[in-house]
Amino acid sequence: MKIHTLTQTQDIRATIGEAWRFFANVRNLPLLSPPAARIRILGDPPEEAHEGMTLTHTMLALFVPVKWVSKIVVAEKPFSFMDEQQKGPFAQWRHRHSFAEIPGGVRVTDLVEYAVPFGPIGEIANALFVRPQLESTFAFRRKKLDELFGPPEA
Repeated sequence: MKIHTLTQTQDIRATIGEAWRFFANVRNLPLLSPPAARIRILGDPPEEAHEGMTLTHTMLALFVPVKWVSKIVVAEKPFSFMDEQQKGPFAQWRHRHSFAEIPGGVRVTDLVEYAVPFGPIGEIANALFVRPQLESTFAFRRKKLDELFGPPEA
């Protein structure tokens, strides 16, 4: 199984506490996702991610409705947390959200490690559809974070 990585770093105007509260609130996931993904959080998750917490949501993946269950496996408030897919569209999914203070704001880093199912056919799907969709989702997220927070103060 081939593991792919996707990394995004973005500097925002916020304190590390503000960044943590925003990103660790899983209810903000739909806000950071393209409307076409139609993400819907199921249940009533707490407002702050914590180790051992499970999140269930539905979304459209390549126009197909998918149920996705992830678990917060690491939470180091206010510096990082990591979720892992328990059930969903990927053979493996691990997403680390990290926050570091910088002058005038916070550097937000996302590191996603994922694997697609279905062997060589999945790798073709990754090149043609999955990877471009993930990159598009993170481009949307970057734009939304710019709108919500703006760049760090000089």
